[in-house]
Amino acid sequence: MTRRTKPESAMSKVSKPNSFLHVNTEGQDSFGSNPYRVLLARRVNPEGHDSFGINPYQCHFSRVLLHAEPSFVRVSHQLGVNASHMHSAPSTKLKQDVWRYVFEAIVDEARSPDVVLPLLFVCKQWKAIAEPLLYRHLVFHRPVYIERCHRTLVQQSIRHIYHGNATRSLTLRGNTAWHNNTTGIERLLRYTSRLSRFSCRHFAVGTNVLDMLSQTCGRSLQELDITIGTDATLQMALLNRFTSLGHLGINVLHMAQIHSMDTPALDMPSMETLALSCYTDEALSSLVHFLCRGSFVALQFLSLTDILGGQPCQLVLPLLEKFGHQLSTVTLCLPSGEDVARLLFSSLKTVKQIYLINTLPDDIGCFLPSSVVMLELRLDLQEKPKTQDLLQFLDDLRRKKRQTHALGVVQLHSWATQAPFHWSTFGILYPTLAGHLMTRSVGLQLKGIKLLDEDGKCLMLG
Repeated sequence: MTRRTKPESAMSKVSKPNSFLHVNTEGQDSFGSNPYRVLLARRVNPEGHDSFGINPYQCHFSRVLLHAEPSFVRVSHQLGVNASHMHSAPSTKLKQDVWRYVFEAIVDEARSPDVVLPLLFVCKQWKAIAEPLLYRHLVFHRPVYIERCHRTLVQQSIRHIYHGNATRSLTLRGNTAWHNNTTGIERLLRYTSRLSRFSCRHFAVGTNVLDMLSQTCGRSLQELDITIGTDATLQMALLNRFTSLGHLGINVLHMAQIHSMDTPALDMPSMETLALSCYTDEALSSLVHFLCRGSFVALQFLSLTDILGGQPCQLVLPLLEKFGHQLSTVTLCLPSGEDVARLLFSSLKTVKQIYLINTLPDDIGCFLPSSVVMLELRLDLQEKPKTQDLLQFLDDLRRKKRQTHALGVVQLHSWATQAPFHWSTFGILYPTLAGHLMTRSVGLQLKGIKLLDEDGKCLMLG
């Protein structure tokens, strides 16, 4: 048997019907039990008739709104909307700012314009509110699509329509298609000056794009994921213009040395997350040294990823020594080896959660920080050396006579394989390994440690 160990959130306790008309056990329509649900799923057409089932777009989006019901209830209370009034009045009587607030919350949660499309066919009022939200989260895979979007925004601006002001995130994907073709990004940034998130992880956008981004969105941007190119010194200096960053992700492809002594140190008082990913064998000592000169007083989450496995773990030690005392969560994807656990974990005095991706350092059980309460392992369970290291680590935890850490949860994920780790099905594909894991799970529970699968479930004793 399995059980969930994570408490259900308030969102998960809310009924989420799978069909437009949800029928309860007595065979009655369940919309009547909730005035918000009635309002969201229903509108009155100009002739005064109920439009249930008439408009497929409306029916489709009603499901979206039903799934966002707690958000809508919370928003309505914040804006002072009376529930009894909402139950009786048609949707056209609601203030536009209420609907706009609700629609924005739904689109922000999905981070996709797809959920906006059904709104455009409901009524003119909803179309006017929803149309700018098509631009709220933009994702581009090729430069030609940016050119088309830019042309549309220019044409709209001539008519004094500025849908680009609604854009909150801009994501660029792909790599070869963007080779030396980023001028369209600069032009687009002139019309999306209220961005809170910019992401480009697969190719270097260049200094010109980063400069334009800092000029238009330097004060509003809260999340930034960029790839550093050959002009690393100037690009790192430009990061100081983003004064409100809470998340900074730096991806390294091909970079030159950073002349850190000539570059002002980073000062980001609001930054809570720093993610450093390396896709090259080139030494990153200058970048690490530059980051260590910075001031990140709010930093709590640190992620270090070496994709090619060519960087020695000692290279990132200065970052852990400088900021380790303030970190609560650490993610590591680094080469395994002797003495790695002692080197990496000795500076983590207050860390609560550790995520290890495709790596399991030797003697991790001996040097696990005493403050850690949750350890997540993402391993390739088809690799025999990895599974042997995993079983040895679980044995070390189980055999300890005295528990020297606060560890209560070990969660296991199957990484880079087609078979996810679920207690209910893993034994069918890998019966031997599943048996070993079950045995160790029972022993760990006697020590107060739960071994969870990817769904957060553990074996039940007795």
